[in-house]
Amino acid sequence: MRNAFKQAASLSILALILASPTPAFAGKANDARAAIASAKGKIEAGDKVGASVEAGRMQAQARAALQNAESALSHGHKDEAITAARHAGELADQALILADQRKTAAATADRRGAEAEADAAHDTAAAATARAASAEQSAAMNAQAAQSNAQMAADANARADAMRAAPPAMASATTTTERIITPAPTVKRHVTHHGLHRKVVKRAPSKVVEKTTTTLTTAPNQ
Repeated sequence: MRNAFKQAASLSILALILASPTPAFAGKANDARAAIASAKGKIEAGDKVGASVEAGRMQAQARAALQNAESALSHGHKDEAITAARHAGELADQALILADQRKTAAATADRRGAEAEADAAHDTAAAATARAASAEQSAAMNAQAAQSNAQMAADANARADAMRAAPPAMASATTTTERIITPAPTVKRHVTHHGLHRKVVKRAPSKVVEKTTTTLTTAPNQ
C-alpha cells in the first residue's frame, strides 16, 4: 500500500514536471510574443501615418506575416512564430520608410507646383501691369492729340469768324499812261525829168502810241 502510494506520488510529480514549461521553452514563447507585439506596433504606426495608402502592398505583406506569426504561436511553433513576427516587423519598417519617401516626394512636388503657380501668377500680374501702363499712356497720347485737334479747330473757326466779321477790303486803282513816239523812216526817191536827175526826200509822219497801265491795289481795313 505504501509502495503504491509512493509510486502514484512519483507519477504525479513527473506529470507536473512535464506539464510545466521549461525556462528555455518559456523564453521562446516570450520572445515570440515580444516579436509579435513589436511587429503589431510598427504596423499600427504605419497605418496612422498613411503607410496603407503610400505603401499599401508592403503594409499588407507585413500584416499577413503578423497573422502567420500569431497562428504559429497559437499552435506551439515558437521558432516559426518568432521568424514570422520579425519578418512582419521588417516589412512594417520598410513600409514606413517608403511611405515617408513618397510623402516627402509628394510634398516637394506640391511645393514646386505652388512655386511654379506663384511665378506664373507673378508673370501674369506683371504683364497685366505692363498692359495697363501701355493703355494709360496710349489714352494720354490720344487725349493730348484730341486736345490739339480741338485747339486747331477752334483757331480755324476763330479765323473764319474774324474774316466774316471784317469789312470788305478797300481797293484803289492807279492808271499810268505812257506815250511812245516812233519816228517814221525817211523815203528817198530819184526822179528823172527831161534828162535831169533829182533826188526827192520825203519824211513820213511819226507814229505815236499811247500805252495805258492800270494797277489795282487792295488794302485791308484797319
